[in-house]
Amino acid sequence: MQNINILKEKIKAVIVDKLSPTEGLTSITFVGSFESSMDLSLISDIDIVVIVNELSASIFDEIQNAASSIEGVDLGLDDYTIKLNMAFGPLKFNDNKTVVFHIMVYDVVGHRKHVLESPFTCLDWEFYPAIYGKNLSEIYPASGVQLDDLASSRRGLMSYLDDLKKNVITYREYDFSTVPYSEKKIDFQIDDRHKKEYAYHVLKFLQLNLLKVLFQVNIRYTIATLTENFSSLNPSFRTYAEFLFELHLWKYEKAKEPSEIFKRLEEFIIDLSTWLNGLSLIELSFIRHGRTELNDGSFLGVRRNPSVDISFKDIKYDEYFDEVYTGTLRRTIETGMLLKYDEIYQNELLNEIDYGLAEGLTLSELSIKYPELVKSWRKYEDPKFPEGENQMDVSIRLQKFLRDGFFKKKTAVVTHNVVLRTLIGNLYNQKVYNWYKMNINHLEVHNILMFQGILIPNFTKEQQKKYKDEIVGFKGPITKYGVFWIPSEKLRHYVEFWKNKFREVEPDAIFLEHPVHATFFLFNGFEHDQSEIISSIKNVKINFLVDSWKIFENDLVTQGDSLSIGLVPNSPAFEFQRQLAESLLNFINKPVFYNNNWEGKYKESYELYGFPFVGSHWIPHLTIASVKKEGKKLIETIKKTKINLRNEEINGSLALFKILGDHHQLIHSWE
Repeated sequence: MQNINILKEKIKAVIVDKLSPTEGLTSITFVGSFESSMDLSLISDIDIVVIVNELSASIFDEIQNAASSIEGVDLGLDDYTIKLNMAFGPLKFNDNKTVVFHIMVYDVVGHRKHVLESPFTCLDWEFYPAIYGKNLSEIYPASGVQLDDLASSRRGLMSYLDDLKKNVITYREYDFSTVPYSEKKIDFQIDDRHKKEYAYHVLKFLQLNLLKVLFQVNIRYTIATLTENFSSLNPSFRTYAEFLFELHLWKYEKAKEPSEIFKRLEEFIIDLSTWLNGLSLIELSFIRHGRTELNDGSFLGVRRNPSVDISFKDIKYDEYFDEVYTGTLRRTIETGMLLKYDEIYQNELLNEIDYGLAEGLTLSELSIKYPELVKSWRKYEDPKFPEGENQMDVSIRLQKFLRDGFFKKKTAVVTHNVVLRTLIGNLYNQKVYNWYKMNINHLEVHNILMFQGILIPNFTKEQQKKYKDEIVGFKGPITKYGVFWIPSEKLRHYVEFWKNKFREVEPDAIFLEHPVHATFFLFNGFEHDQSEIISSIKNVKINFLVDSWKIFENDLVTQGDSLSIGLVPNSPAFEFQRQLAESLLNFINKPVFYNNNWEGKYKESYELYGFPFVGSHWIPHLTIASVKKEGKKLIETIKKTKINLRNEEINGSLALFKILGDHHQLIHSWE
């Protein structure tokens, strides 16, 4: 038998040789026990993560066929056969004289989804460097795991017990018959031995994952150090650490099988859930100050001191804080004073970066005046601003504040953009040169828990996606959005009454299932930008007078006859629409698709905003239905009737919807 390290290198070389011709291949990484195993048992389950740019049935088949062409003789294992496992999940094979390649194929979008749904698995993979292409952390980082990930990730605490009680494990396979491709779950019956080995897997990784969260580390533990560290968390945990050690000796050292394995595992999961629910940690809420008139794209640091352009009504936090810390600049002090608290303090360690002589310059002006600074950034360096600070200086200041702070149970920290970038950059284990990519919204709360001086992120899923997307430059998927005016209840019910009439005569008519609304603006944008899109839309109160029936025969959009209730145009509505379209220009990815060619003002608007109805030619209306069959007769009847609410002024509110075909999902409303 050949030397084990030589065998490992041979296996890696063969895999790279076979898979590297794959179109769009981004990364190959060997993960799991392959690197640490020092005997031939490693070949029974060789876990390999393969990332491609875009996955399709043909790309998947290409990878599978390439791996299938490997023979034992290629590895120096002449009398061994090769088995492929292309599924996801804890499916194991223990056949004699068999090399098992467990190849997990993702595209970039799929890997991102996996990181967000199963962060612990992906964090474990990031410990291993890629043998081809990018490291997994560079494609999409899994660092910054949270306490709620333990229960809400793909395999929550209680789902483990459900699987064991059913004597099954679940794994997943791709289904390329759907568009886009999907994954299907498959139950696999397991025997008693595999059931007990799965129990070991559950016990070990729940203990390991808890340590990853509480201490924010991604390191390798021996079984001795793992059980020692886990025991230190709580006296009652020692019993479960000893149980894990017993199972480890049974699995790997052929020791006596532990008694009551499943009963003890269930007790562990219940006790762990109880302990987590009762865990009392310091809660820190980091907030970027309110917007000022000098947040205009120029460098705003400590050398200008504007006031904020907000008031009590702009602060929508119901939380009451034991204490609030702010910097010493007006914009954080004024924001902090709008919160609800017992005590408030100022600390200069929380001040914005000192941009030095770059204060007040735009980026283009700085590029001309200090070109060496930009050159340093391009070399991934962290230069100080002329007579000012760099990002690491700010990070050191923040760390000192956190070390020195004697925080109460619930504390708010009102600070600045760069300070928050250093905070999140460190939580996500990012190099300094990536910090600038994160865009922190004004007044957005970033919740953090503190355990024994360790910061644990407690971000929303939207925040996790936003910052990680920004770090790696992930853009997508593209989503169609609509900014709508939603009328008050009386008019809404009136429109729904007529929609129901059309459902009776032409149930497949267009627009019937749309919410009652008048469209101000439609656009295609990245989901990645959603929170910024919301913050860029001003809440303006618009009222409309109800006009007459509006009938669009041979509608340019539907090619049917469309019935609407007209709204009387007014100057505030036109001005709001224009400002809205201008404010969203930076977020528009591509024009909204229409199956026709626009002319005149429609063409001008379409070329400028990607939406043809911005301007005085816009006709505000509430669409009831667009018909092509029996509904046309109903239109003829309806247009002879009088609108009950005609000339009545109706108030309404703004709302942002995500649009997928006829499905409309409310994202945000402004009351």
